Amino acid sequence: MNDFERLFALLISDKLKSCLPAGAFNYVLSLEGNDWFDPRRIGELADKYVSNHTGAEKPKHVSSAYVTNIGSKSPKINAKSGGRFEQTF
Repeated sequence: MNDFERLFALLISDKLKSCLPAGAFNYVLSLEGNDWFDPRRIGELADKYVSNHTGAEKPKHVSSAYVTNIGSKSPKINAKSGGRFEQTF
């Protein structure tokens, strides 16, 4: 990669980081340290952060779940059972 391509990637990376939500931005910065990531890496890290956090910027938590009547069909969520997975036929 030549100097122009590195400069271009740095500018894109900076712009991309400026568009991130606060939590994802801080996550990326914490991993960068004194270096900088290319735009692809920033996108991957932001995706990982957003996939594991709710809109309130807190980690997603599942209190409990169980699967019953496992058969040949895939389990479905039954709203009447409080969100538990059950086999439906």
